[in-house]
Amino acid sequence: MFGRIITRNQIHKKSSLQPEDYDEDISDLESEQSCSSENGCEYDSNEDCTKHDGFEPESDDSSDSDGGSDIDGYYQMKRERKKRKEELKEQKEYRDDNLSEDLEFETRYENQVKEVLAKLQASKKKPSPLKRIGGRMFKIWSVDHVKHCPPEVAPTRYIEFYSDDEYDEDKCDRPERKQKQLGGHIYLISETIGYLHRFIPPKLPSTKPYQLRVGDSTLDVQFIDDNYMILKIPRELVFINVKTPIPSEAPPVFTYYGICDGHMVEESKRRQEKKERRRSASPE
Repeated sequence: MFGRIITRNQIHKKSSLQPEDYDEDISDLESEQSCSSENGCEYDSNEDCTKHDGFEPESDDSSDSDGGSDIDGYYQMKRERKKRKEELKEQKEYRDDNLSEDLEFETRYENQVKEVLAKLQASKKKPSPLKRIGGRMFKIWSVDHVKHCPPEVAPTRYIEFYSDDEYDEDKCDRPERKQKQLGGHIYLISETIGYLHRFIPPKLPSTKPYQLRVGDSTLDVQFIDDNYMILKIPRELVFINVKTPIPSEAPPVFTYYGICDGHMVEESKRRQEKKERRRSASPE
């Protein structure tokens, strides 16, 4: 939509504008209102659409002493806006080219966690107590995130838990060990989105959501296994560090599927060792 006009006042303040400030003014790249002759667009000498320009031309008396500087600022902002539109188009093209592959990658890890969840739901036995959570990092995957968040070349997403006390492996499974409060933080879209309020972790794995606080937000976590969890994070928290508006089609809550980083390393080693044993056992 073209709901915002860059005015003379903003031209005077152009030095404070950032590339993202033009985003509200730039149309959806796939919109029917995109520039074309069929849509009644007319173009200036720089091949810019005058109908969808997004700027308010000067209509004041040309004798205005600031007229010259206003015109210079106007065309400078036009160039900046055009550059930003090209950047957004390139981002969209990159995202479209890689989206299918990225979704397949995310789904593969999501399914691993869903399998563990299904086993817990089907089990009639009392689950074994959870081992330590503090001092561990869980990488998190999400189809919701890939679909609606800004694309990243090398995305890193995780939730990390920690306590103030040193962890003693020799005491981790003793029934007399005390429950300690944990802290932590969540890392999304190249930044930490928030730090967890101190909490006492659950004793048993469960499909029931366990609420954690991050700033003024609340998120639900299902601790379904020592090495697997599911997080549901409000979209306002997901986008807390993103300057562009939250996409209207983004779900109110994003679901993330977590796997302990250390567990993934051990599983990778086991798979590699298994391959080597098979290779050495096969006749030459």
